[in-house]
Amino acid sequence: MSAGSDLSKLTKGFAFPGASFAVTPGELGAYLDAVGDDAFPALGPSDGVAPMALAAFALRTLLAGFRFPPGLLHTGEEIEFVRPARVGEPLRCDSTVTQSSDRQGHRFATVEQRVSDAAGAPLLVARTALVAPLGDRNGAS
Repeated sequence: MSAGSDLSKLTKGFAFPGASFAVTPGELGAYLDAVGDDAFPALGPSDGVAPMALAAFALRTLLAGFRFPPGLLHTGEEIEFVRPARVGEPLRCDSTVTQSSDRQGHRFATVEQRVSDAAGAPLLVARTALVAPLGDRNGAS
């Protein structure tokens, strides 16, 4: 599926291309500033990545894989943090559609993301539930 494809066309089992990334100190600082997180820096000097920052950076890899159709709804999120990531640590994110069904003119899909370290050990598992309208804006399929 190309970067121009949209969620309303995804089917169960579809695997997005894996993405490798590392969180830089600048990206982490920008994230903490953007969300107003004063608690994480108050814990003291650390090379750790704030857990929700890791989830956001994982989501960023997914957003690069498709465009959102008009009317898309994010209906839920479940995140399991296995261990903290470190700033600069090589990471890999793999994203797969684990559920997909059509009802009443909408696609209901769950996308699972798994972030792992260079050895393949898990750091984060996130499941995002989305609802996207099918067909054109007038309800035609």
